[in-house]
Amino acid sequence: MFKKKAQVWVETVIYTLIAFLMISLVLFYVKPQIEKTRDKTAIEQSLEVIKNLDLEILGMNYGDKRTKGITIKQGKLILNGLEDMIYFEIPSKYQFSELNKIINDGGISIITLKTADAYNVKLYKNYTSESTKYNLTVNGVESIRTLNPSSTAYSIQLENQGLQERGTPNERIILDITT
Repeated sequence: MFKKKAQVWVETVIYTLIAFLMISLVLFYVKPQIEKTRDKTAIEQSLEVIKNLDLEILGMNYGDKRTKGITIKQGKLILNGLEDMIYFEIPSKYQFSELNKIINDGGISIITLKTADAYNVKLYKNYTSESTKYNLTVNGVESIRTLNPSSTAYSIQLENQGLQERGTPNERIILDITT
């Protein structure tokens, strides 16, 4: 009688261990794919955010002020008034594009760089290379502002302050970004 009960317990423990092993193996192989899919989605959403921000900027006239809400779930948005650029940097397990090669998607440049164990995807817009050049300022000065992931949306105000150095080859539109 005791042998039969002991055998049932041993079988139960063995079957439980086999079930845990199977679940662990599935998670071991599936989790990286889930992370890559999540990262790909985050990169695509960030690309849409920067495209929409670019459309707002390019559609502004002198004196226009617009406010946009931007939510950052992964990576960081950098407003660079020193180099007149706006860009996202997103660490990722997913290789979004060919390594070290700049590609263009709707006016946004994309480059994927290899890091030690993953990738760093950079989505950027350079406003000094446009036919209509912009002088980006951040909170009224030539500076850099980094917006990190947050559960709440950032409120960004865009203001077209008109031309700088009118009638010269250096003529640029002053665009102030306030956060």
